[in-house]
Amino acid sequence: MAPNPADRRTEQRLPANVSAEFKVAGHIGKAITVDISEGGLFLNTNEKAELGERVFLRLLPGPGEPEIRVVGAVRRVVKPGEGPLPGLGIQFETLFSPNKEKLERFLAELLGEKDVKQTITVSENAQYSKYEFKKTEPKAPPPKPSAKAPAPKKKATDKELLAEFDFTATTQYTLKRVPWRIIVLTGLVIGIVLGLGKALDFLMGTPAK
Repeated sequence: MAPNPADRRTEQRLPANVSAEFKVAGHIGKAITVDISEGGLFLNTNEKAELGERVFLRLLPGPGEPEIRVVGAVRRVVKPGEGPLPGLGIQFETLFSPNKEKLERFLAELLGEKDVKQTITVSENAQYSKYEFKKTEPKAPPPKPSAKAPAPKKKATDKELLAEFDFTATTQYTLKRVPWRIIVLTGLVIGIVLGLGKALDFLMGTPAK
């Protein structure tokens, strides 16, 4: 499918491999960011999601570094085999961080601005610094004349958004245990059968091979 010209990203995307924990459509997992731009990031994952689905993402820069909490929306889905890497293209909506200076540095690198202090606000509970991006919702088809206009969605509060980050991402590996008991028993049975065969050959006078 040819890309829609309206969906082309004009901002520069910077390579950035940052560990992340995410929650989307009730699913929780771990992933790595591939690149980060002014408008969002690409998350390398096999997780399935619908376009427009809200994503809660914890960026973990490194040991001792405060995490950055990202509220975003899925704007692109790349399935395995459709591109160099499968994953989700996520558009930024709101960023939270308990460390204002860390958020300022992150935004300065992201937006190319030397001073973003005036654009950073404080969350409702005054525990997090917050930066909100201007929303650019995709154009929706006009409603049918007979259809009722959908009710406007109520904007989530900071408390409601931050509560969504109360999750633990764990990577579960399915290890196939070696069935050593079966192997031992099978070996014993084979040994017994071979031993009985040699004993019968001896009793019947058949020379053993």
